[in-house]
Amino acid sequence: MTCNLYSYFLNRYFAYFKGRVCCVPTLCESSFKLFVSSIHEHMRYQTVNTKEPEMLDWLKNCRNLYGSDDFCFFDIGANVGLYSLYLASYNKNCSIYAFEPESSNYYSLNKNVSINCFTNIKPLLCGLSSTDSFLDLHVSILESGAGASSLGSDYRHTDNSKYNIHKQPVLSLRLDSTLDYSYFKFPNFIKIDVDGHEDLIIDGGSRVLSDPRLLSIIIEFEYKSTSEEALFIDKITSFGFALNSKSSWVDKGLVAGVNIQNYIFNRV
Repeated sequence: MTCNLYSYFLNRYFAYFKGRVCCVPTLCESSFKLFVSSIHEHMRYQTVNTKEPEMLDWLKNCRNLYGSDDFCFFDIGANVGLYSLYLASYNKNCSIYAFEPESSNYYSLNKNVSINCFTNIKPLLCGLSSTDSFLDLHVSILESGAGASSLGSDYRHTDNSKYNIHKQPVLSLRLDSTLDYSYFKFPNFIKIDVDGHEDLIIDGGSRVLSDPRLLSIIIEFEYKSTSEEALFIDKITSFGFALNSKSSWVDKGLVAGVNIQNYIFNRV
């Protein structure tokens, strides 16, 4: 009850003041501004340097792997843009494409890019999957920063997951389809965090994943057994990658038997 009251009053505070802008120091002697307008964004602000340490190490290493900071980065499942902002804050010449289909998150993503004057981040109201089509995004919590949505199926990882409150039609592209548009540069690094939809993104991206210009990938993957995990690793390594590391943390989520971890793959 205390936690619920805290969440209620914090959300009321942000609603009354129309959000606030916070300065986020990074571990790379840089900083960026983050628009905080909900308890979910507040949580992300508080944990940015501690929640996923392997993610920050990987982002920091992108410049070293590429040899300069004029690389291209695809942030698939960008949410409000936290890791895109983090990367852009100390890589001024990189090109970042931030894919985020959920409307509340997309608003905050654009707000964050704007208040930081980052011209190298391109926010895209678009999902990625195995087909080029329109799909329903099933949203369980319609608040910025929540990240509680799933493309093409109900979201499973919230207490109210059986009450998916909104279906938002979104454009979905294959990862390989980005090769057909001159708008996109080729990605040298890809981050995928899509709450269970990662297999379909991989299925739609064989050309990109096989291309040696793609140097490294970090994927948050959900699995129920070691055999399912092994199949996932085999699928990624078949594109010419080797498993570099996986997160020391394992998130159990709210689905019985499901494990969630970050996996980092580097080009062999």
